[in-house]
Amino acid sequence: MRRSAAVIVSIVVTLASCGGSDDSATGTEPPVTDAPPADTSPPATEPPTTQPPATEPPATEPPVTEPPATTPPADTTPADTAPANPSGQAVDVSLVEWEVIAATAIEAGPTTFNVANDGDFRHHFGIARGISYEELPQLPGGAIDEETLGDDYLGRTENIDFGGSATFDVDLAPGNYVLFCNIVAGPTSHAARGQVLAITVG
Repeated sequence: MRRSAAVIVSIVVTLASCGGSDDSATGTEPPVTDAPPADTSPPATEPPTTQPPATEPPATEPPVTEPPATTPPADTTPADTAPANPSGQAVDVSLVEWEVIAATAIEAGPTTFNVANDGDFRHHFGIARGISYEELPQLPGGAIDEETLGDDYLGRTENIDFGGSATFDVDLAPGNYVLFCNIVAGPTSHAARGQVLAITVG
């Protein structure tokens, strides 16, 4: 009986010495890690690219202003009128206080007015289509309203000092015209004082 008990104890001790945890028996294995350790360095960042804001021209351009066309080109002829004097003619004009002295009947066609200031003040020479000064549109003070005349206003010279002269070229169609000085001095114009002349072109 003692021998059997000793054998049993010996077997138990032997089994205990050969024991241990058999991971394969439990079906679990230690985890396998093949991946390298995670990169903990901060991600590379590029500096942000900044571009200046696009600028576009304003939607509207600043308005463009021009002086009213009160001095049309001197050498103008209505399209339906052929020059009656293709070789041209010269007409002498004298400006004095308060008159325009010139021929009152001239030929149609290219004309050069040779203007002399024979007075004591500054004057200029202007011409417009019309029967008389009284029938032309006027501004306060009696100056002829050149802008309102439109195409009937043929133009004028610059102001001419006393003793000076100027020329004015124009292609005249048959009709009635008024020669004038439109300078305003004080409350009245030279035209209102009588420095006008009605002429006929034929």
